[in-house]
Amino acid sequence: VLFDLSLFKFKSFSLGNSAAAILSLGEFGLIFVLPLFLQAVFGYSAFKTGLLLLALAIGAFVGGPTAGMIATKIGPRRVVSTGMGLEAIAIAAVALLIAPDRAGWTFILPLFVYGVGVGLASAQLTSVILSEVPPRESGQASGMQSTFRQVGAAVGIALLGTVLSAGLRSGTTDNLAMIPELPAVAQEGIVEAVAGSAGQVLPALAEEPGSEAVVAAVSEAFASAAQTTGFVAVAFVFRGFLLSTQLPDIRYADRTAAHPPEE
Repeated sequence: VLFDLSLFKFKSFSLGNSAAAILSLGEFGLIFVLPLFLQAVFGYSAFKTGLLLLALAIGAFVGGPTAGMIATKIGPRRVVSTGMGLEAIAIAAVALLIAPDRAGWTFILPLFVYGVGVGLASAQLTSVILSEVPPRESGQASGMQSTFRQVGAAVGIALLGTVLSAGLRSGTTDNLAMIPELPAVAQEGIVEAVAGSAGQVLPALAEEPGSEAVVAAVSEAFASAAQTTGFVAVAFVFRGFLLSTQLPDIRYADRTAAHPPEE
């Protein structure tokens, strides 16, 4: 048996896995969209983009070890909800900040907050999901919750990628149509190049003489599409947050009492 469906009788397991899957739908949206935007519109190298995203990793390093200490005082469920709430706020902040003329350093603080939220929520959510599961079933239950997260992440990246691609194509088409001196054939070619490369053709377009209007039009379209994708990700994360508030507030001591160690 790959999936023991009887485990879903535990509220913490069923609600926790639902929250994890929905959270994963939007959680990776920021990691997917922001690097594409930074490299296409700002012209960042992969290394420079990684340096900026280091703020997220630092936040996770801060939030992870802190989560365990806080959980002993207020319980893991509240830590999970706090982390998801921080993630939703941070993704919304990043989405609002996305603009072609925005400085890259303005993303550092929301990325750090996002990392803290990930650190608080991730490990403690696993603890909550497994809190009511009998120890002899914990291995299978752990594998099941990991599967829910991975499926959620895969579907989320595909869904958010579609939102970004569709928004980028339609936005580029509309913006280029407002440049009267640009022939229709050229507009179609640029739209296809932008859509086919997920906007990564922008640096090459910027090197062409007299391409300022085209670059500005595509950059605006990319910013708008990235913002829309960010808000869709926020909706998923916020839904996961709402689910997390319904999780039972079970502490480690409660689990030990309910399932004493087997001799």
